[in-house]
Amino acid sequence: MPEIFFTADHHFGHLNIIDHCKRPFSSVDEMTEELVARWNAVVGPHDDVWHLGDFACRMKPGALERVFRRLRGRKHLIVGNHDDKHVRRLPWSSEPKDRRHVKVPGEALPVVCDHYSMRAWPKSHYGAVHLYGHSHGALPGLGRSLDVGVDCWDFRPVTLEELRPTLERQFEEFERQREVARLFRERAARGDPSAALEILRRAPNVSPEPGDELRNLREGDYDQALEVGLRTKLFKQPADPLGYDTSDPAYLQRMAADALAGRGEEAAEAEANRVALLLGLRKTTVVMDPAVMGGEPHVSGTAVPARAVLEAIRDGQLDFEVRSAFPTLPEDGVDAVRAWADDRGE
Repeated sequence: MPEIFFTADHHFGHLNIIDHCKRPFSSVDEMTEELVARWNAVVGPHDDVWHLGDFACRMKPGALERVFRRLRGRKHLIVGNHDDKHVRRLPWSSEPKDRRHVKVPGEALPVVCDHYSMRAWPKSHYGAVHLYGHSHGALPGLGRSLDVGVDCWDFRPVTLEELRPTLERQFEEFERQREVARLFRERAARGDPSAALEILRRAPNVSPEPGDELRNLREGDYDQALEVGLRTKLFKQPADPLGYDTSDPAYLQRMAADALAGRGEEAAEAEANRVALLLGLRKTTVVMDPAVMGGEPHVSGTAVPARAVLEAIRDGQLDFEVRSAFPTLPEDGVDAVRAWADDRGE
């Protein structure tokens, strides 16, 4: 059965693209020969090749036609910004268009092909794939979208089956990050700073507004001050004007002492311990004690088996979800299990 291939950005005849994209060719002629050879090594005479733009750049019509005739397969063009009238007038197997919805056998929805990347595309919310070029690998795919330019795929056309593992991996990460963002907003709206912080650690693109921790501290909102202060430390922002050094591990302990003034020594000590755990000043570890759980590796200070926590981590659970499943697990217990597994090469 004939195959369907996708590719983009050959830039036949374009000398400057060699330096611009760091292509491993010493001349335009060498680039042309290698690109033709790699195309014909995978494409058969009855296969379809969808070229997603920038087939050539300022190439003389005669040379352009000779290169085109050497390339195997039924060729289709999605017009790119470098595709002039000479490129568009080549004997393509279908009329050149700015965008096409290509049906691929076995794929429930057409593949949306465009020279340019889109953040949203037709039926993307139903799982449709979007392929593009133009960016020469500088614009990573998002969800089920992917750059099929030759600079990304060993200078050759590729099938959807070759692309699928990357597309699925991207989509899983996209869904995870979207869930992280949703959970963060949900926990923050509930006023649960510790849970929100766990979400934040998995979404490093979220940062606090400068001064938030100071405003919350002055207003006596300790939980919000703790949350934002921790974020401030995580993002290594400069020292604040009240004299708290955010690079100092004791920063939040001093913040806690100030914020909890008048609450009583017992409450202050409990909060200081909580802060110390959050900052990693007191390390939880995985231990093996023959007198505890028959020597099975477990999280120090608990009867939680390390392997049970590790299994939850590998199932993709967030830190706060793991701690919900094991209520006696300390704040840094999940990180302790990760470190233990890394040390063992697991």
